[in-house]
Amino acid sequence: MREGGEAGGRAKTPKARGGGTADKQAPPKGRTPKGAAKGKAPSKGKAPTKAEVAAAEKREAAARREEERRAAAERDRERREAARAKADAETELREARKALEKAQRAADRANDRLADAQATADEANAVLDEAQAREAAAVEELERAGKRTG
Repeated sequence: MREGGEAGGRAKTPKARGGGTADKQAPPKGRTPKGAAKGKAPSKGKAPTKAEVAAAEKREAAARREEERRAAAERDRERREAARAKADAETELREARKALEKAQRAADRANDRLADAQATADEANAVLDEAQAREAAAVEELERAGKRTG
């Protein structure tokens, strides 16, 4: 006789097998429980499979490539920004030089006009000096003539 007092060929009920009611069958032995799914990370204590290691390496390589791509894009962006700033600075320098040359020409023209005005003033002063000298001579002549008659 078998264990449990049952006759030889009859199947045990779930309750007799140690399970719950007939509605809920005990999970079959040797299979994964309902919560675990294929392709998931191994549970604690189990070493990863070759496929899992390869997948992790592949993800890490992809992450490195993405980071390198982002860094290269950032360097390119900075390089373009620096080139734009340099071009702007060169334009500003050209404009400043142009303004400086224009101001220099205006100063040269003003100096020329000032030199002309100075020459005119010198001529006028010479004429004035000459007129004053003639007046002084005339006054002196008049005084001498007044003394003669007087």
